[in-house]
Amino acid sequence: MNLILALFACSAGNIELTFGDTSRPSVEETAPILDTGEEGGVEQVPGAKDPIEELFAGESVPIFELELSDAAQAALAQDPETYVEGALTFGSVRLERVGVRLKGENSFQPLSQKAAFKIKLDHYVEDQELYGLRSLTFNNLVSDATYLHEWMSYRHFRLLELPAARTGHAWIHLNGEPYSLYAFVETIDRRFLKRWFDDPDGTLWELADVDFQIGYIESFQLEEGEDNRELLVNLATALAMPGEKAIEAAEPYLNWSKFLDFWAAEIVVGQFDSYPYSSPGDDCHVYSDPSDGGRLVFIPHGMDETYGSASADPVAVYGLAARRCLEVQSCEDELRAKVKDQLRLAEERDTAAEFDDARTRLRDPIAEDPRRLYDLPTVTATQAAMRTFITEREPNLSRWLSK
Repeated sequence: MNLILALFACSAGNIELTFGDTSRPSVEETAPILDTGEEGGVEQVPGAKDPIEELFAGESVPIFELELSDAAQAALAQDPETYVEGALTFGSVRLERVGVRLKGENSFQPLSQKAAFKIKLDHYVEDQELYGLRSLTFNNLVSDATYLHEWMSYRHFRLLELPAARTGHAWIHLNGEPYSLYAFVETIDRRFLKRWFDDPDGTLWELADVDFQIGYIESFQLEEGEDNRELLVNLATALAMPGEKAIEAAEPYLNWSKFLDFWAAEIVVGQFDSYPYSSPGDDCHVYSDPSDGGRLVFIPHGMDETYGSASADPVAVYGLAARRCLEVQSCEDELRAKVKDQLRLAEERDTAAEFDDARTRLRDPIAEDPRRLYDLPTVTATQAAMRTFITEREPNLSRWLSK
């Protein structure tokens, strides 16, 4: 099936950001046909077969037409976290009844500014979906003047075959008018779990200001599955022990190797607003994988503040699991080895060139964003700083990597 997408002109040979005309795009001006086949370099991840995959390939900027009545907008102004009824059109597909709410904590903005959206397609109509997706997340980039933190960082995880959301960019048109340009991020839900895990029927929690300590267990936010916290209690009990005893006792509850993969990827992309760097832990999910004896696997979330300081200390951590690892030389050595491998793979695929291509591709859409939160010189400067991080992260880690 062909989908209608907006593809903005770009010049692959020019990586400098020189912003042009800031007129708003129209559907007629930006609507080539999307080929949904598997050719053309479309990134694939395990189990990904749905036609919407190209939305996350990062090669185009699709348009979602959102309709909200005056009453619905008034309701969102009064209670932004409660779903209201709206309509959504994507290409030739129109969904008359979808749930729409605003999202964000520190990033929250009302409709009068640049609201972030969560759209639940089956909120009013059972089993309603759009090409395999039942929930759509549009992040407003309040903390990301580059527009690229999420796209690059989640991509790093996925290219390592670590479970992570697919990401792209998208326009929202509200009631027929261009509203704003967004980071379009796959929702971490049961559909996501089916794509990455042999058994998607385990329990998924979100970490929001918690750690694996008894006092925090009740504050883990249940997202999917049975709310049985015995696993969390057992892990907290194990991690209360020191060093090697903790690692051995935690092994039945935490997949240490996959945790170190996750941690190493955070080190490479500079995700210091998440577990194990935040105090207490924040901005990630953990999934109890039934196909691995229920052991926990970490899943990244909230990657809009990545690629910050290239000189940041990779072992300045607060999370209890990471602290116990650093008490054991062999565990830190394994972490170091994983970081080296990831940096090598990033160099082989030329992450800096990937960034340059994405920056050029988004040049005009950013300039045309009618609710852009940062002026163009700030966008240019922060993107330059992000590229510096990409090229300087490995040299800044050299001393720690050589231990």
